This record gives sequence, C-alpha cells and structure tokens, in this order.
Amino acid sequence: MNMKNKVLDYIEEKNVSIDILKEKTGLKSEKFERGNDVDWSAEDLLVICAYLDVEPMELYG
Repeated sequence: MNMKNKVLDYIEEKNVSIDILKEKTGLKSEKFERGNDVDWSAEDLLVICAYLDVEPMELYG
C-alpha cells in the first residue's frame, strides 16, 4: 500500500472531514481521491500530517 492510501485510511479511521482538511491545507479535492493518478509531493504529505498532528513515519510502518 502506498503512503497516500495509508494516510487516506488514517483520515477515514479518525473521521476527519475531507472538506475541512482541504480548506485548512489548501490542497485540491483530487489530492484526496483514491484510484486517480494524482500523487502527493513530500510537501503535500507534510502539510497533511501537520494538520492531522501525526508524524509521517508513524503511518509508514
């Protein structure tokens, strides 16, 4: 499983609103869609993890 899907799983498990996440991070909605070709940059990942208050390495393992 790639990191994007791991983070999306975490978001679903924690019942985080994608709409609020988009608003707070400034990322476009297609960044949060599964199964598309839109990948995250390292900056995207760090911004999302900072909002979620989780270290990326916690989700990596």
